[in-house]
Amino acid sequence: MLDPVDAPHDAAAIKAFCGDCHLVPQSHRFDKGRWREEVEQGFRLYANSGRDDLVPPDFDATLAFFRDTAPDELEFHPHDSQPDTRFQRQEYELIGQPELIGISNVVETRPSDASASSVQFAMTDVWTGNVSTVDQLDSTSTTLRANVIAKVAHPAHIEPADLDGDQATDFVVADLGNYAPDEQTNEGTLWMLRNQGGGSFRRHPLKLGLSRVASVRSLDHDGDGDVDLVVSDFGLHFVGSIYLLTNESTVNGIPKFSWSVLDDRPGAIDTPIVDFNGDGRPDIVTLVSQHHEVVDLHLNLGGGKFESHQLHQAPDPAYGSSSIEVVDLDADGDLDVVFTNGDTLDDFLAKPYHAIHWLENQGSYPFKHHQIATMPGVYCARTGDLDLDGDLDIVAVAMLGEKEMSKQPSGTFQGVIWLEQTSGGQFRRHHMLVNECDAMACQLLDWDADGDLDVLVPPANNSQRVSKTLAVYVNQTR
Repeated sequence: MLDPVDAPHDAAAIKAFCGDCHLVPQSHRFDKGRWREEVEQGFRLYANSGRDDLVPPDFDATLAFFRDTAPDELEFHPHDSQPDTRFQRQEYELIGQPELIGISNVVETRPSDASASSVQFAMTDVWTGNVSTVDQLDSTSTTLRANVIAKVAHPAHIEPADLDGDQATDFVVADLGNYAPDEQTNEGTLWMLRNQGGGSFRRHPLKLGLSRVASVRSLDHDGDGDVDLVVSDFGLHFVGSIYLLTNESTVNGIPKFSWSVLDDRPGAIDTPIVDFNGDGRPDIVTLVSQHHEVVDLHLNLGGGKFESHQLHQAPDPAYGSSSIEVVDLDADGDLDVVFTNGDTLDDFLAKPYHAIHWLENQGSYPFKHHQIATMPGVYCARTGDLDLDGDLDIVAVAMLGEKEMSKQPSGTFQGVIWLEQTSGGQFRRHHMLVNECDAMACQLLDWDADGDLDVLVPPANNSQRVSKTLAVYVNQTR
């Protein structure tokens, strides 16, 4: 390590040091007051990495390099947005799970041949640890029935899958283990909730000692008829990977997997499974955040081999990627990517560059990037034909702390919006909720069985405030 007196002060040395393992941060991403903390973190991470192959620049020169050109304050500009007139908000009380704090994931579980009047979904509460299935008491009731099927530490994601091959739906749960990122503990767990019938599930650990499991997706990557898995072990800084799990056998109803690394970088958020190139094999799209901030496509070549292509590289390591979907957004016959960057759980800061994005598939890599709409704190976006005009629209939700929101004028932040696709890739913004940003998950489903899509928005907030209801924005198109 160089003596501080001898440490380089020039811009080239600063860029070389700060850009060695990720893009050089952009000074306008934070205000002047924040940059000391960011630069201290960068030096601390290098010291903790065990590396000694770089030349650390002078700290004060590095701080000045970023802070001097940073804005005094981040500027939030008014949205070009119209008040929504298509949806009607309704609140539904939950029986059986009175405390809702941080609903992190919702997935519809109603079979395709189920009664049209029966809404069924599963959800995870990352704060209370509850994993629940939910259904309506009847189609006209404002009360829902929750069945807490398991309790784990901090569940982030739930995936329905018939793991034991008995034709009954089991669940796989991604458990962070620790809510706050921590490199020193390995408490993340991959759980199987085995269906016992009658609404009862038995919990089995498929893997203990992971760093922080953020997501799990099911597929049959080798075409042998059983369920394989892709696991996003988010980790932190130096630990974490995306794993491909191949189902080798079942012992007493519990599958045994062989594990291989698909991507050895930490920060994986989600891995949607699609047949991207139409060859009949499931491919994997990955969203990796932390300082990588990339969207990649892993094409299934068969035989356990994958060919990887980068679809998008964000311009800054502080981007804050938060959700992803793979859909044909422009209806041109190929698959595109819709993703969001609005993570606030690392620094709790609202940022004007948080947004909903479209990666347009034009037949080559990387995909063409379009920023559709800014939305500070946007955590989740889902696509569907909300106005029944034949194209895909987008709904999005945001989570921001009340202290952070109070720094800006009323009306600055929108908690629920939908983006109406007016022509190929063009969108008109409608706000459904303003000045309340209390959601990290949403789901589109036909709540009232009238043939149009409604929007389920379960509660989540940074202050761990308890709610007893779920919000549904009921579509009035039909």
